[in-house]
Amino acid sequence: MPVHFVNDLIMGVEIPSNSEGEVVFTFTSPHTIYFALVSILGYLFIGFYFFFSKKQTK
Repeated sequence: MPVHFVNDLIMGVEIPSNSEGEVVFTFTSPHTIYFALVSILGYLFIGFYFFFSKKQTK
């Protein structure tokens, strides 16, 4: 059964209509946890910045 990639961005595939089976997508990235932590720390930093900057203006 030939499986053709539709595009790389959304990881879609095109499967013939008369085929049987199961398509399983797996994604692994060793850096994903680090990017998530940096993102969370960034949100916390921005939140603290706005929280403390409003207290100083009063």
